[in-house]
Amino acid sequence: MRRHEQVFDREDPPEYHLVVDESVLHRQIGGSDVALGQLQHLLRYVAEGKVTLQVVPFAQATLAAVLSPFTIVDLDAGEDAILYRENQMQDEIVHLTEVVARHRLMFEELAARALTPEQSTLQIEARVTALRASQSLGGYAV
Repeated sequence: MRRHEQVFDREDPPEYHLVVDESVLHRQIGGSDVALGQLQHLLRYVAEGKVTLQVVPFAQATLAAVLSPFTIVDLDAGEDAILYRENQMQDEIVHLTEVVARHRLMFEELAARALTPEQSTLQIEARVTALRASQSLGGYAV
């Protein structure tokens, strides 16, 4: 079983709020077929209510551009939150309350700058349409 199915298809799945910068929608690592499949899969999870997704538009992406990816995992209603962050040199898990709190504030700032979940879904759907169109034109990237 795939890892995401173990997480999202269980009886009491976690709440998952994802904020990505718009450039993520345009990266085609593995080609347009892979990108199209990933975006369709993500849209399916959004439609099923398994994921809340927001896109930070290019015009608002200053903060997103300088941050490395990070995940905040809230355990026990936020009392035991941990931070998982990645950079080019290492991945780390941080338990320090003040570091987790600082990243939570950054996440909230990104979410405030991002499109609403509904607008984000429309943007991803438009990207899926563009990828399909590029495939019908012989695979030229759009």
